[in-house]
Amino acid sequence: MASYNKITLVGNVGSDPQLKVFEQSKVAEFSVAVNESYNDRNGQRVEKTDWFRIGVWGQRADVIMNYVKRGAQIMIEGKLTVRTWQDAASGKERFGLDVRASDFVLLGGPNSDGRSQLPPPGAPSSAFNSNVASSPSTYSTAPQSHQSAVAHDPLAGNSQYSSGGGSNQQDNDDLPF
Repeated sequence: MASYNKITLVGNVGSDPQLKVFEQSKVAEFSVAVNESYNDRNGQRVEKTDWFRIGVWGQRADVIMNYVKRGAQIMIEGKLTVRTWQDAASGKERFGLDVRASDFVLLGGPNSDGRSQLPPPGAPSSAFNSNVASSPSTYSTAPQSHQSAVAHDPLAGNSQYSSGGGSNQQDNDDLPF
């Protein structure tokens, strides 16, 4: 049986990205906070924050370094990876979960320093997915055909499914779902 490892996060960048350069590649590492709020059994509002360590590899690491700062909103898609290390103090083997990002979308407007989080119009096409509208910006390691399928809503602009009152709109009784 096949298995599938994918995670999607939408949250705020918790630390400025750090660039690590290796012989054959580079990685931008940063943390993302994902907030959740709910009412507990007593009706009290509970707010919870989960932190994730993110790694963006290759050319996209440069995009992260140039446009992502602490506090920025971002959507990350990737896979969970297990990191193991030896704790220097106790000598015990430790484990952690990281996200190796394959796609990301820069959400929101300017960062706190006034710089736009979105790339300029002349950004290199190797890092920018031109099939998606310029805001929000999507960067992906997925094949071009996959990006088109993800970014394109097949029902968008199809007047028979739109909520506006047009002569082509089907009655709700005729919908196949």
